[in-house]
This record gives sequence, structure tokens and C-alpha cells, in this order.
Amino acid sequence: MYTKIHHIYGDGITLLSWLIGAFKPKESDDFTPFWAIKRDLTDNGAATSSKNPLKIIINLTRYFIDISTLLLSNTIRMIKPNRTDNAIPFSGHRTVLTGQVTAERAMATCTLPLPEVLKACKLTRSTVNDFMLTVIDIATHRFLKDYKCDRFEKPLICQMPVSLRVPGDQREGNQIAIALVKMAHGRLDPYKRLRQVVNSNFLVKQEVKTYSPTAYTHASLFYQTCSLICELLHISNKVRPLGSLLVSNVPGPKVPLYFGDSQLEAIFPVSTIAPGGGLNVTLVTYNNEINIGLLCCNEKLDSLEPLTDYISDSLDLLLKSISDPSVTIDDLGEKLRDEKLTIVEDRVKITKV
Repeated sequence: MYTKIHHIYGDGITLLSWLIGAFKPKESDDFTPFWAIKRDLTDNGAATSSKNPLKIIINLTRYFIDISTLLLSNTIRMIKPNRTDNAIPFSGHRTVLTGQVTAERAMATCTLPLPEVLKACKLTRSTVNDFMLTVIDIATHRFLKDYKCDRFEKPLICQMPVSLRVPGDQREGNQIAIALVKMAHGRLDPYKRLRQVVNSNFLVKQEVKTYSPTAYTHASLFYQTCSLICELLHISNKVRPLGSLLVSNVPGPKVPLYFGDSQLEAIFPVSTIAPGGGLNVTLVTYNNEINIGLLCCNEKLDSLEPLTDYISDSLDLLLKSISDPSVTIDDLGEKLRDEKLTIVEDRVKITKV
């Protein structure tokens, strides 16, 4: 069963909740399509006439301060980048995955065991999002090597949708912004790459908390609009993309669901491609599995099927590296910049015995 819904109706969490609301936790003859289920419209917070005028002024003042600070900070970092900063807009790598978006698509799917990932996350004090970002980062590097796109001096940049909903917020519509996350670089130890991603994710979360949700959302929309203008002018192949890939993680049902007397075996998401292209990876957890949908333009590549094998292999490597420090990745082709190291930094090569 294939269902197509425009993203304007809601974010991934909202749309998935609509879809699974039509299924039952046990076999049943009763089935109502998700579009026919009646829902109580909730207050979307747009009406402000009943709010305190002073509070409105305070919120507007904070909004203008936040968005001005955020845009200015990003502009300064674009002019004078620092390797310890968060990722900056339009610093992604141009690869076979990025560029002008066309109508053609390459798609692939794969499934990973959720219990193993959850166990590893507990051992490494990381989240499922951290862990899977690392797996996808390693796999993407291996995939790009097949197309001779592997001489990177900086980490790949990932566009990551972040939910701005507060606990208990059940409003419809989109409540997300697109954050930019630095992936790993310069380490052949999968576990050390995981720690790099954990740190990058932490910095992004701190940044999101620093600014008001409205300001962060509008700043995100501003950069997406700039990418869209590049698309309309057909210059996306000549400018750096916002990110080389987009990864979103949507938590789904933990128990099996049923369509009549048939069990729902998997939910594979097929998401949209952002302006400037890039690989779109969407993960949906369901019934102790992680269902992954991969999508990109196929103008510059043959298939995404090899990437599904690389993802599975990368997961195995990362799991093994937790208890075995000698486990290393094949050379990912990353170039290390010549720079002076501080007393707390050292590049130690691990040699297998």
C-alpha cells in the first residue's frame, strides 16, 4: 500500500501518527482509512488577540534579537570558519548525490535490528539518532568512494530535522526546523567517529535551545529559500549545498499493527529531496526494527542498492568496535589538514596484530 501526502500538512511525526491511527493493535474486521478518521482541531496558537499585549511585545522583541543574532553569527562563521564551531550554511560537499534536482529518482530500502542498536546506545551513552548518523556517515563515505568522491578535508554536513514541539504539544502542522550537523572526520576507529557525532549533536541541541523556536524555524526557512532560489536559477551544480545529505529519524509503533487480519510488516518512508539535492535518509522505528528509506536524484549515479549493504556493514563494524578497539574502517579517503595540534590532541594509528 503506497500513500502520498504533501509535507505541508504536517511534519513526519504528525503524518506517521495519522497513518498508524488507522491500524489496530490486534486483528480486526474494522478498518477506517486515516483520511476518514475524524480529528478534533486543536488551537494552533495563531490567534493572539486574547494574549497580554505586553507579552506579545516581549515575545516579538526576543524574536527579532534571536533571529538577528543567529543570522549574524552564521554570516561571521561563513566568512571566518572555526573547526570547533557548529556546521555553517552552504558548507556541504558537492558530490554525485548533490546538485540540481531533477525529476528522476533512485530509491532503496533496508531494515536494521532495533534491539541491537538500543543495546549499543546504552553501552556508549549515545542516542539512536547519534548511533545511526554515525552508521550512515561511514556508509555514505564508502558509497562516495565508488564514484571517486572521497578526498574530503572536512566532515560531511548533514541536514537534520529537529522537532520544536514542547512535551504534550498535539497541534497539527509542521513544528520542525532543519539543523546542520557536522559528521565525523579523520578517524578510522568507528567508535571515535561516534563520539565526534555525539559531540556535534550536543552542540546543535544547545544552539536550538538558545534561540526561540520561531526564530530558529524562520532562520532555517531563510537558508532553504536561498537554496530554492539557486534551484530556480539552475545554479545548484555550481554552489555548495546546505548539506550533503539529510537524515531524519521518526519514532514509530513499538508493537505490531494490523490491517484487518493482516499484520503490518514494515513502514518504509519515501521523503522529499531538499533544494540543492543530496541523499535523503529517513528512518522509522517499528516493532523492533528500523525501516530505512533512501532517496536521491539518479542523474549522476546508477543505483542506491550498494548503499544498503554498506549501511549493514557499517552497523556491524560500529557494534564490534565498542568492545574491540582494534576494529577499524577501510580507508575512507579523508584528507587530514596540516595543523598544529594542542597538547590534548594526538593522532594515534591503531595497527592490527
